[in-house]
Amino acid sequence: MKRLQVKPKRNSKTLMSITHSKAKMFEYNVPIEYHLKLEDNKPDELFSLTIGMLGDFCQNIINDTNDQILEKQEDLKFVSDFFDTYIKTKLNEDLDYYLLLIGSATFYLSNQQGSSSVLIKKIPIHDLDLNTEHLEKLLFWILKSDYENLIDTESSIYKDEIENVSYLFKVFFDTGILDNLFEILNNFRQKVYDIGSYREILFIDVIYALVKSKYKNSTWINLPKYTDLNVEKWQPTILKPTFIKEFWSSQHLLGENEVFKGKSAVIQLPTSAGKTKSTELIIRSAFLSERANIAIIVAPFKALCNEIKNDLSYAFENEDIKVNEFTDVLQKDINIDEFIEENEKNIFISTPEKLYYLLKQSPELSNKIGLLIYDEGHQFDSGTRGVIYELLVTSLKKVINIDIQVVLISAVISNATNINDWLNSGNGTVVSGNFISTNRTIAFASWKTSLGQLKFINKNDIDKDLYFVPRVLSQHELTLLGRESKTRFFPEKDNNGQIATYLAFNLINNGSVAVFVPRQISINTLCSDINEAYRRELTLEKPTRSSNSEEMIKLHYLYCKHLGEENEQTKAVHLGVTTHHGNLPDSIKLSVEHALQNSYAKVVFCTSTLAQGVNLPIKYLIVTGIYQGKEQIKVRDFHNLIGRSGRAGKYTEGSIIFADIDIYDKKANSDQNWRWNNARKLLDSNNSEKIESNILDIFSSIQIDDNKSIAFDNVEHLMLLLNSSIEEIYEQFDNADVIYEFTKKRNFLLSIENFIIENFDDVTISLDQLVRLTLAYHLADETKKELLIKLFIEIKSNIEVKIPEDYKRKIYSKTLFGIYENKVINDWLDENIIELINTANLEQLEDRVWYFLKSKIRNKSFKNFNKPQYLDNIYNNWLNNKSYAFIYAELADLDIKMGNTARARKLTVDYISEICEKALSFEGTLILSSIISFLDLYNDKYNIKNLVTILTIFQKKLKYGLNSINAISVYEMGFIDKFIALELSQLMDSEVVNNKEIKVFLTTNSEEVENILRKYPSYFMKIYRNLK
Repeated sequence: MKRLQVKPKRNSKTLMSITHSKAKMFEYNVPIEYHLKLEDNKPDELFSLTIGMLGDFCQNIINDTNDQILEKQEDLKFVSDFFDTYIKTKLNEDLDYYLLLIGSATFYLSNQQGSSSVLIKKIPIHDLDLNTEHLEKLLFWILKSDYENLIDTESSIYKDEIENVSYLFKVFFDTGILDNLFEILNNFRQKVYDIGSYREILFIDVIYALVKSKYKNSTWINLPKYTDLNVEKWQPTILKPTFIKEFWSSQHLLGENEVFKGKSAVIQLPTSAGKTKSTELIIRSAFLSERANIAIIVAPFKALCNEIKNDLSYAFENEDIKVNEFTDVLQKDINIDEFIEENEKNIFISTPEKLYYLLKQSPELSNKIGLLIYDEGHQFDSGTRGVIYELLVTSLKKVINIDIQVVLISAVISNATNINDWLNSGNGTVVSGNFISTNRTIAFASWKTSLGQLKFINKNDIDKDLYFVPRVLSQHELTLLGRESKTRFFPEKDNNGQIATYLAFNLINNGSVAVFVPRQISINTLCSDINEAYRRELTLEKPTRSSNSEEMIKLHYLYCKHLGEENEQTKAVHLGVTTHHGNLPDSIKLSVEHALQNSYAKVVFCTSTLAQGVNLPIKYLIVTGIYQGKEQIKVRDFHNLIGRSGRAGKYTEGSIIFADIDIYDKKANSDQNWRWNNARKLLDSNNSEKIESNILDIFSSIQIDDNKSIAFDNVEHLMLLLNSSIEEIYEQFDNADVIYEFTKKRNFLLSIENFIIENFDDVTISLDQLVRLTLAYHLADETKKELLIKLFIEIKSNIEVKIPEDYKRKIYSKTLFGIYENKVINDWLDENIIELINTANLEQLEDRVWYFLKSKIRNKSFKNFNKPQYLDNIYNNWLNNKSYAFIYAELADLDIKMGNTARARKLTVDYISEICEKALSFEGTLILSSIISFLDLYNDKYNIKNLVTILTIFQKKLKYGLNSINAISVYEMGFIDKFIALELSQLMDSEVVNNKEIKVFLTTNSEEVENILRKYPSYFMKIYRNLK
């Protein structure tokens, strides 16, 4: 049974490029007469090579020659890529089922299980007959991994063997009992070698190799091995229909590095490598081994928290494990002691800000944590949020038991060892896996003649072209309106967004497309361009043809409710285009994600918000630009973004296309090739930036103008800035960029000041030790280490002088503000406490607090509002359930600008959204949380209980833009849309029912609830079914 070792020929890569090029011409709808002419170099020549390589690899698995398996793994990826691509060339469609079958097997054997499942789903079992005496049906059955029904082999000469193998294989996956499966397989194989055809011999080898690989990947084998827990402990979990049956490469890697045994780690896994299931396995291992009763997952974005909660709720359904997501309102809205029953297993998911705030209110929570997971853990250098994240981790490092498992998961960390040394004090391990879950191609638009083309490059050698696809770009002449005389076209050659849109609309029949737009404001422009083009009778087919019409109507309705019918994004939805960016309500973003995940929508115009950890089945990512404002997108963020293309299990390939034609077409021009050089840098993951600490940015200088800068490499300058007010900064400078830099630096200092206040009276740790726990200290050179220590000492002395009273420091420590802001709040309460307590009218009380909030909110759009008297209109409408569109319509004719200069922008719905979401909902509630904390100072003199209750409710009203307590409760149950929450709450008679009663009401009044939800995107019906 030995065969000659097969290796790729010298010209095999050339033939592969030809195969790719031919396939791409069908993919990009190039007319057949313009296809690549295949004469001497035909892809068919690769068949004998690739099939030989597959057979050779299977023999290595059968014979357990592990060194050969590892050596040939990359070769096998070449084979699977060829089989997959050849199908797309349509050169011999009679071979499709054969190639789909062996292609699926090859993908599996090359550890690309997601791609394997994509191909096998394309084969209708009833039509499968490859003249191999039903070996093809056994192979299909094994790859399909649906072992409920055994195979009917009819009259095959291998009938007994096929039935025995399939039965024993099913028994193993049902029970973990192997019996004599491999003995029977050996005899079966020998029989096929004795009497079978060449194809049957190939198939039996592939079957044997697959059975052996699936056995080695099975959870029955790997969970006991990697966790030191016996199989009986794992059995109930393994038998759950929703639990994984086999390990992927990423899970093997974690097991080999003892992560499932409780070892702390910094883990780097590429997108689509199985991170979600790996996280579930880490949690299950910790719970089953009794290492933990409480697991906390920290995720930097609310949308990601929501997705993790949904994934884990599904995974742990019908188990005695609670999955909880903290609200992102900064108040103590959960009593941990009351919430957690003894020995009960709980998973909590939180943003860093919420967990940091809760730990300030309830430090005892840290003693209950048994497992701590930081997801998307590369966010320590993301501005003020990054500083808070770093200080949260520092706080936890200080108090949690050294034996607790701490895991940080991210896609790209170039200094992972350094981060692990800091996070786990040298006790953890670094786990890095560069798994290719799906193949990816990279192309650049080129347009030097009347018809543009795509140039595909070698992702491992970016300066080397592989092949091109011609005639993919052409201009459509648009109808002129009125007395216009200048010819108009779509797309314009100098408009990257229009080129990207043109490509997207032509590709949606093949899969979902994301058009990446670096700046949020450009999404409106892009939507406006496409709306205007169709108004001018653009003949390009609309994306609605490939979308789910019912879901798009529901999405359009939701956009209308929030943004209004005349908004350009709303109009674009009517064409089949969705949008995703930071100024959209969470309900729209989640509904768009759900629509994309389920292929209801096929096109999304997005900023980098779509790359914030959310799993979406995008086949094409079209990049319109790589600059976010004045700065180029980070390499690591770009790779996180492009990792969203070609999701495993949905596609076998993802494509990244650069729409800016100047990148490729001007790369030979020495004055213009900077674009090409920037793209090259972005595409090389070796250029990924290290995770830094923004705390160290405190010491960087600020450029005032071309001739002047202010240094901050001494503590005195920093203390001057810390003790200054925002108003003083605004008075001293008129340059917006300079003000931004000073404000950012001051915010970093305030976070440190607050952190020191929090730890001021902790006798268990010295200030010097506290500094050394920070990432900043760990990464700093000796000079900056000394500066950090001096700065911390100086800030502590400053605190001692300004807040000498222990009881006041305790209050200050519970907020997220520094001394100056807290003193302002304290002074305001001193002046107004009696009036606040005695104000009988709830609305008057809220208004009194609002006027204080209005004077302290620092959001840029809020501050730049050139007619601040109308901010009251925004506040009142927001608090009374009104939409952005309604608020904008009230102000649209008042000539409101965002600033007082000649270049000030006009008010738009986006600015209304930012003011509502970031000024009122975030910053306003942050100030309110401090006010509520400071009320403790007056507890001895006044009865403040009622006031605290009112302000706590007011804080949630301001957070969600809802004025109904029931609506707020409905919102927090997962119906995170203000209009849906309001409509559902209006079904109830009372405003005083508790959450449990609201849940009972909603689940027992299905008809009324579902009648409301049917108007809205199906995401909310999914939430309702989960609730039931």
